[in-house]
Amino acid sequence: MQLVHIEKAVDYVETRAAELVELYFEQANVFSGIVGTFGVKALDAFSPYKRHKHPDVAQQRFPDLSYGGQLDPPPELALESKGTIRPWAVQSHYDHPGW
Repeated sequence: MQLVHIEKAVDYVETRAAELVELYFEQANVFSGIVGTFGVKALDAFSPYKRHKHPDVAQQRFPDLSYGGQLDPPPELALESKGTIRPWAVQSHYDHPGW
């Protein structure tokens, strides 16, 4: 993935999430889910990584996105999108390629 893809995705997420920042103060866990969803939409739109085509995988299991939309990508060609303010070391999803 190129830096320009990430920059465009971050700009998109920041713009969309800014409209919902009040939600963070009421339900931070819901806000993080929305930020993760915006991340998927942005990377799908601005990068070669596309939303996983199988809804159960995309919503419940790894990965959220795969390079070129592959159905069963190797972890090195797959991505997750999560919104959080927790430190890297205490994340629950970071222990495999693609995170």
